[in-house]
Amino acid sequence: MLQTFFEKTEGDNSVYFKDLEIWKCGEKYTSEQGKYPVIYLDFKEVKCSTFEQALGKIKSRLSTEFSRHKELKGSQIVDVDSDVPQYFKIINKTADKGEVEDSLLTLSRMLYDHHGVMPIILIDEYDVPIQYGY
Repeated sequence: MLQTFFEKTEGDNSVYFKDLEIWKCGEKYTSEQGKYPVIYLDFKEVKCSTFEQALGKIKSRLSTEFSRHKELKGSQIVDVDSDVPQYFKIINKTADKGEVEDSLLTLSRMLYDHHGVMPIILIDEYDVPIQYGY
């Protein structure tokens, strides 16, 4: 729901909120709808007994999220020398551990450079890999 509210899309997502309390709160809140790029990661299925398995599932979720931001492919704004190779390594799930660690920074910087506004990062069920790793 938060992703749908904040995310810039080609369509008008405000129709989902017009009957909800947020829309009755006035322009201060309604003006924020649909203005931001959103990075959304859900770790609820990252239930693994080894670090390698968890890293593989996290790479898969990152790949899906990077791929979802099609506006970055071929963008003239992104740093071709540093961002593009890492972008495709994440999408192809060939990134090493360090590149995975930096992936949210890379994607958020690319989205900021492209859209001119800081992205919103939503991480759901972030504790699941920690709980299963323990």
